[in-house]
Amino acid sequence: MILVGRYRSPFTRRVAITMRILGLGYEHRPVKPWPSNEELLPMNPLGRVPILILDDGEMLWESGFILEYLDELVGPERALTPPSGPERLAVRKIVHWTMGTQEKVVLANHERYRRPDGYVEQAWIDRCEGQVAAGLAELDKFEPNPWLAGTDITQADVTLGVLCGHVALTCPGLMPAGRYPNLDALSAACAQLPAFADTAPDF
Repeated sequence: MILVGRYRSPFTRRVAITMRILGLGYEHRPVKPWPSNEELLPMNPLGRVPILILDDGEMLWESGFILEYLDELVGPERALTPPSGPERLAVRKIVHWTMGTQEKVVLANHERYRRPDGYVEQAWIDRCEGQVAAGLAELDKFEPNPWLAGTDITQADVTLGVLCGHVALTCPGLMPAGRYPNLDALSAACAQLPAFADTAPDF
């Protein structure tokens, strides 16, 4: 399989980490969608990453869809999202809180770094960052013990660990050390895993 997208993208990175945890090998093509996405358009008309190219040439888009495919590929015993029941609900709740927060980080950063000088709307950045802070506070209510869903790592840990790393990289002022102790603990646990260390964002 081929994974298209840079690890700087939190959406690409959570797929990469998942594949490594599941022991699924892949070739990495660090194509970036900005400032030009022409290289991506033949693979995804939306010009977005990640893209997972399967061995038969089939192309999958969007990280959530790709992760569903990977869980089905390895089967329910190894899947990082439980297949059913309250365990599945608990993991998906954290994942969706995390992804909603992650989207706001991306929107704030695009406004700050992608807009031409003189066109940056600080009020929009402030609004997005306020939503990020609210999301982080909510996510800090989940205590890892040692992982968020118990003894085994799940997609909740992967996706939230990636969010914490992305915030620390692109807007560290939103997550100073000590403000969110449970997120700090999860980040430290994730940092010990080769799957996280080996997918550190590439510039």
